[in-house]
Amino acid sequence: MTEAIVWTNPHGQIESGNAAFQRLFNRSQPVQGKALSDLLRLPAPKKFVLHPVEHVLAGQVLPPTPYLFSTFHGFTTHWLEIAGSPLYEADTGSQVMGALFVLRTVQPPGPKTALQQVQRWQSAAALSVSETHCDVNDQDVNQDVNQDVNDQTVLICRFLPNGALSFANSAYLRYFGLPNIADTTQAGSATHFVWQALLADDRQRIILEVAQLSLQHPSRNCEYRVLLPTGEIRWQQWTVRAIFNSEQQIVEYQAVGRDISNRKWAEAALISSEERFRTLVQNASDVIVVMRIDGTSSYVSPSAVGVLGFAAESLLGRDVFASVHPEDLPQAETAFLEAVECPERTVRVELRVRHPHRGWIDLECTCRSQLHEPSIQGVVINIRDVSERKRAEAALRSILQGTASATGEAFFSVLVENLASALEVRHAVVSELKGNQLVTLAFCSAHELQPNLTFELPEVPCCQAVIQQGLFCCQAQVQQHFPDLPILAQLKAESYLGVAMQDDSGRPIGTLCIVDDQPIRDPVRAEAILRIFAARAAAELERQRATTALQQLNHDLEARVTQRTQELMQSQATLQKQTHLLQALLAHMVEDITHRKAVEAQLRASLQEKEVLLKEVHHRVKNNLQMVQSLLNLQARSIEDASVLQALTESQNRVKAMTLVHEKLYQSNSLAKINFSEYVRSLTRDLLHSCVSHLAAIRLSIQVSNIELGVDTAIPCGLIISELFSNSVKYAFSNQSERIIKISFNIDFQERYVLIVSDNGIGIPTEITPHTTKTLGLRLVYALTRQLRGTLELDRTQGSTFKITFAKPS
Repeated sequence: MTEAIVWTNPHGQIESGNAAFQRLFNRSQPVQGKALSDLLRLPAPKKFVLHPVEHVLAGQVLPPTPYLFSTFHGFTTHWLEIAGSPLYEADTGSQVMGALFVLRTVQPPGPKTALQQVQRWQSAAALSVSETHCDVNDQDVNQDVNQDVNDQTVLICRFLPNGALSFANSAYLRYFGLPNIADTTQAGSATHFVWQALLADDRQRIILEVAQLSLQHPSRNCEYRVLLPTGEIRWQQWTVRAIFNSEQQIVEYQAVGRDISNRKWAEAALISSEERFRTLVQNASDVIVVMRIDGTSSYVSPSAVGVLGFAAESLLGRDVFASVHPEDLPQAETAFLEAVECPERTVRVELRVRHPHRGWIDLECTCRSQLHEPSIQGVVINIRDVSERKRAEAALRSILQGTASATGEAFFSVLVENLASALEVRHAVVSELKGNQLVTLAFCSAHELQPNLTFELPEVPCCQAVIQQGLFCCQAQVQQHFPDLPILAQLKAESYLGVAMQDDSGRPIGTLCIVDDQPIRDPVRAEAILRIFAARAAAELERQRATTALQQLNHDLEARVTQRTQELMQSQATLQKQTHLLQALLAHMVEDITHRKAVEAQLRASLQEKEVLLKEVHHRVKNNLQMVQSLLNLQARSIEDASVLQALTESQNRVKAMTLVHEKLYQSNSLAKINFSEYVRSLTRDLLHSCVSHLAAIRLSIQVSNIELGVDTAIPCGLIISELFSNSVKYAFSNQSERIIKISFNIDFQERYVLIVSDNGIGIPTEITPHTTKTLGLRLVYALTRQLRGTLELDRTQGSTFKITFAKPS
């Protein structure tokens, strides 16, 4: 522990003591004027044994010696190590004017050691009583005593008013690297000045503080830095006391010091750490609130004004739950109680809080109890504004739901309508790049679809920048950037954001753009959403291009076959009319057969070209759909909202169903039709893999005839199976021991296709019908059934059975 230091007058009464002395005796009141021997009582004093205080006042130096004292008002006994030195009048050098004592608690020594040491110094004390003070300086008597004083680690010295050192113990000399002082009792004999070691920045201050000592204030504590001979700078703490002569003039100073470098360095490190932490907290974008157990705030970080709309000072002492949305209040209170009851856990909760200017905002709160920490005594809440993230998730969910069931040319119209609504902009347009022209595929302006337009690419430099750079954003003042573009003035455009649509090789094939009459509030969020749906629109555009190319190829091929057939028929007619000339007929037949063989060879070559082209078309469409699926998967990794993740997973399954059709077409021999039985088994296997968390005890029964279907029939049927299968896995089964899903596809007696998907689950509630339900899956099933020009029947008697009947395509 820190040494306790105390001064007494010649009568043993306390004049002053440091803080450690007050703590040692558990004294909150001043002890000036009290006898030190009353505070340090020997448990069993004897008449011939001198008290250590009396020992020093008798003129003897007391080395560090353990004594068993009764302290703390006499209730307990403790071993204290006490060292003391008498203080003499400076002018006479023989009259004791007081004493200086240094005390610290120690472990009890061995009985023999303690007895020998105590007896030794008590005998010396008894001897000092019987002798006059003039004999005290006898070297034979005091040599051992002075040696023990010098062995202390506490720095003790005396110096004259000019700073010249008059006495120093060995600890002082070792600390400052000074030679031994031959006679420390002769004033002025030392060549060392105590001010020499002080740093220049501290020297003048300490000299002034020491010079201010007086009879009313004879002592003071000082802290300063010293420069050691090794070049090291260290901190010291000194207690300096002035010694006065009979004329009340200062003739000498008595000082006791110790090294406090480690403490000062630790304090500096702590201050630096606290300052760094305070800077981080004050400049953080998140709000930090400390909430008391009664729900009021004891600390609010300065960032509250940016997030909550209130100055931090105005929120201190207020109810933290006062601004929480009433519907979210139970959730907030539950999170707070959970954090209090489980201090080792971090509790997260999302709440709506009223902002004075923005209305209800979404906040993410992270709570952790620090009630056990004395410096905090509350629950620490980290608050983050997630309103923009919520809006982005809502926009993404809205666009996904709006475009999920749209295919063909209707896709682009639905896309721009939902894009403009979700991003809250006036205009949205998707365009196709044809040569050096941009042709709008869909244009939504002020919530209405507009006629499609055609532009020369150089005439619209903003779109040209999108094609060249892949992205172009003008957050505000777009008309100032493009003053010669009249359509921007017609649209009253203030902001513009466009993303290029690219094919699977990275070449631009179109643009997806938004235009608004206000600056874009969150361009990063808008760009992310545009990139996702630009990839989806590019895949749809490539699919439509591939379909158009395939239809044109079929038309050209049929025309060529018809032409060749007509030529062959004409040749045969000519041959029949010329039967009267056998030689001519035979020659003509040989020639005709040769020509027909050549035509057949040309047809076979043309068919091979068709097969290669069809394979390439199906392969590209499959790759584009897989790219869309990968983009949805990447987006799902950055989204935490369960509903958005579910919507993305369902969209992935729908894309997977369409991808599988083109994969089967690519692998088939006919290239126009797929084996629907193989397709259904592959599709259900992939769906089971994606629904692995629901797989417990599900038995799948597939009864699909060996039927080949074209792409226009296979894709809707695959999407219907995907939706109904996923719906059964998620909702049909509760506690059934046997869970069965059946899928069948056959031809009935009227030569119609019949698709049946059933389960033995709990059944769909009677209030839900496919054509009126708001759930996306059943709406999609109903829409696809209408696309097939079929009928949908729902049987709820045993689980759920969906029966779709439709005619064979002509």
